This record gives sequence, C-alpha cells and structure tokens, in this order.
Amino acid sequence: MTTRITGATKVRRHFTEISNNIGETGEPLYITHHRDPRAVLVGYDQFERLIERLEDLEDLHEIHEASYELTRPLEEFMAELEEKRVLVPRQA
Repeated sequence: MTTRITGATKVRRHFTEISNNIGETGEPLYITHHRDPRAVLVGYDQFERLIERLEDLEDLHEIHEASYELTRPLEEFMAELEEKRVLVPRQA
C-alpha cells in the first residue's frame, strides 16, 4: 500500500474526486497543512473495519485484565452475604 499525502487546499478543491478515489482504492489519504500532518481521510468501509477491530481489542484487553482478578469460592461469598443479612436488622 502506498502512502498518499495531499495538502488541505487540494482536498478542499477536489473533495468529491478525492473521496471517490478513496472509496475505490481503499487507500487512506494523509492530509497536511503547511507540510504538517493534520488528518487522515479513509473510506467508510475501512473506517468501520478499524472501529470493529478496535472494539475487539478492547474486549480482549478487558478479558485479559479480568483473568488476573482474585476470585473466591461461591460458598464463601454466599456465607458472607448471609452473615451480613443476619447482622442487619430487617425493617418491617
């Protein structure tokens, strides 16, 4: 995949042509302003794939983090709940 770089002025002048080209090629366009990188223009399908992949990675990260959480037996947890229920008087 080639890296395409274009100035913001050219993008403003030829937006329809440029956006059509991005839709056809699937290649992103890096946009500069006075030679400084400012934005990246990508096609809709590519953007949706990137967001989906990002969400998948976030889910995997959460699963990985959760795997290090301490756990305890269910019986111990239930006993603690029962103890707290007994200690707190019920209101009528």
